[in-house]
Amino acid sequence: QKHYETSGENYTPQAQFRWVSDAPQIVSGSCNIFEIPLEMTYYFKGYDRNSFFVTAGVSSYIMNNEWYDFVWEDQAIMADPNIAKSRSSAELDRKCLHLFGVGTVNAGYQKYLNKNIAVQIGPYVQLPYTGIGMGSVDLFSTGLQMKIAFAK
Repeated sequence: QKHYETSGENYTPQAQFRWVSDAPQIVSGSCNIFEIPLEMTYYFKGYDRNSFFVTAGVSSYIMNNEWYDFVWEDQAIMADPNIAKSRSSAELDRKCLHLFGVGTVNAGYQKYLNKNIAVQIGPYVQLPYTGIGMGSVDLFSTGLQMKIAFAK
């Protein structure tokens, strides 16, 4: 699940959801996403039970739902019953699948727990290649990723 907030200028509504006046000041969003990553990892040599790694890849997003709240400076606009406060991706024209829309870079540390199982931890950044969802929002993400790796 991703939560985000942006200024109205960064949100591009689809034609059927045009603004009735100026763009909102703030757009807050939340979406349920199923992410399918395709990544390649390089492990640095010379370490016995521990190692460092770098990962790069792309992800495809399948959006199950998305919700948006729009905030206008003029409260009369927000009180207008024609302003949609939220929409479901089911109402959109096949905008819920974003193939290879986000690139990922991750670097970190790997520690073997035994000869077959390792724990990986490191920071990551995800950069958008395309706009995601109803508003074509550039979903830029950062965080700390933790993985369990299995080996033969």
